[in-house]
Amino acid sequence: MKSKRRALETYILEMTKEEAEWLKSLMQNHIPTQNNINCDIDNFDCQAIVKRFLNPNLKVKYLDNFPFDIHPDGVKYQKEGDVGIDIVASIGLPYIEVEPGEEVNIPTGIAIEPDLGYATFLMPRSSLSKTPLMFRNSFGLIDPNYRGEMIIPLRNVGKASYAIERGERVAQLVVIPAIIANIVRVEQLSETVRGDKGFGSSGRK
Repeated sequence: MKSKRRALETYILEMTKEEAEWLKSLMQNHIPTQNNINCDIDNFDCQAIVKRFLNPNLKVKYLDNFPFDIHPDGVKYQKEGDVGIDIVASIGLPYIEVEPGEEVNIPTGIAIEPDLGYATFLMPRSSLSKTPLMFRNSFGLIDPNYRGEMIIPLRNVGKASYAIERGERVAQLVVIPAIIANIVRVEQLSETVRGDKGFGSSGRK
């Protein structure tokens, strides 16, 4: 992280005026400034910009059903360098049995608020592949303006029942930059070599 930070600091400090204008426009129009970032072209607050881009905040509100007796530190990255924050089953019983073909919505016991300019993806943990459970929607995009409890939608696709235990880590949350695009209606799109060729257009090998 330190080497990435130094590289970004060097890049910002050595920007041309045109590059600085572009970054200022990006930050003002797509990534609203926070943390007292200085957008003056001739006087960038480099440290604040680096912090803003590399270390966004994720506010977590814990609800009454979160199992603090099992996870006293709340949700967290398990290891240094991890990208996914482990999310746990915050159910009221010691466990729930999910029968084959059954669909369940597992409460997480948390609601979140990422920094402006960021969104979150709720994804299955890799260990979920060892169970008959699957996310019903593959993964879930959580819009940054949603303030309700996160829910994990699961389906048992196996032939045997599976017990989800209270406090079991079943999902992971990934924070990503999110740019809000300007939607522009047009009559024509630019031409490309690929054109309108769809699935498998480049062949199998």
